[in-house]
Amino acid sequence: MLNKEKVCSHITNDILQEHSDVSKVIVCVDSECTPPQEIEKEVRKVEKNITSEVKHSVHYVVVVHALEGWLLAGPESIREYLGARVKVNIPPSATLECKPKKVMSGIFSQSGKEFLYTRDNPRITERIHPDEIARRNPSFGKFMDRIRNPDAWYS
Repeated sequence: MLNKEKVCSHITNDILQEHSDVSKVIVCVDSECTPPQEIEKEVRKVEKNITSEVKHSVHYVVVVHALEGWLLAGPESIREYLGARVKVNIPPSATLECKPKKVMSGIFSQSGKEFLYTRDNPRITERIHPDEIARRNPSFGKFMDRIRNPDAWYS
């Protein structure tokens, strides 16, 4: 997502062609185990270049550490998705794990299921309570702020 040409192409040829009424594009970049401040510095440079090139409002948000970290901030949604009979412990610290996909895989394993992020993330997302997750996970809070006020500057 930091490759300017690739992102510009995707925005112009895919997103805007299919959805010409889009008012802004928000690109989420996982920081994985890299300090978010390092990624943030890079995305600010790319964000300005892409916005001027595609002539459309493009905003980057750094996901600390990956999307699954956001989902782990809503443990009730994960439990609901896994089923009422499944008993799993999801500590509040899970949302800040460096490799949240591994954490999610472990949670699914506890319930006798296999975690497939392409299948399970969208289904868990349908059950989340965004304001609750924003309170529990600062990077999701920034994402919500970006949705509401895309021109705000974040450090």
